[in-house]
Amino acid sequence: MIDPITEIENFNFDDWLFAVKEGELKEIEICENTQNPIFSAFFNIMIKDFYKYIKIENILNQLQEQYNELIKLSKKDNEQITKNLQKQIYFTKTLRIYVTEIQKQAEYLRFFLHLQKQVNSKKIK
Repeated sequence: MIDPITEIENFNFDDWLFAVKEGELKEIEICENTQNPIFSAFFNIMIKDFYKYIKIENILNQLQEQYNELIKLSKKDNEQITKNLQKQIYFTKTLRIYVTEIQKQAEYLRFFLHLQKQVNSKKIK
């Protein structure tokens, strides 16, 4: 059996995140590739949040494109453009708050893994 601590220490988060963004990994693959229940639980949560984050990131990019388009059209119908901009600002702020919450949750999970590693290392000694 693979040592859970070694498994976590050797895991490449950047490669994993890139694979998730590219749609190459699914939740089931993460579970099959680890024998550590804490590690599995961590990724079950993280992969869902990263998918949410990627969707939000795409929405923010679309909003930015719409905003740029509205700036180009701003000389035509200022009242309608102002209303559209107000809606976009509201949605953008809401999405950014959500992204911040996901980032906080990811930090909490990383901290949890750090604590779990410390607990396990003390049990081994």
